[in-house]
Amino acid sequence: MFYKVVINQTARGVDETDDDFERMAVIDKDFSTLPQALDFIKKQGYSSKDVEKTPMYIDTKAYGSKPKQIGWIFTYENADYSHSPVEKWVQQDWVEVFVLESKRIDIWNI
Repeated sequence: MFYKVVINQTARGVDETDDDFERMAVIDKDFSTLPQALDFIKKQGYSSKDVEKTPMYIDTKAYGSKPKQIGWIFTYENADYSHSPVEKWVQQDWVEVFVLESKRIDIWNI
């Protein structure tokens, strides 16, 4: 068994409030324990007072249930100081944690 943290990083321009967020990158990391996975998330800086935290849901209505929370969306302003003038954007990181089990398939053909 292992734990997987998946962070979908999305962004849009600070002044582009009518634009949709676009995916910039995906961080996909595996950990042997849940505390290690949660420590990795904490080290991303999401606990800063400048970061807005909102629940992320999956729509399970098709199965007769209410929407289910599956993670968090962290929203904050970011900037690239390697460019002049400084380029700023609003970033949303969609963070999920999975527990996965590995099982070998003994009989298979190709």
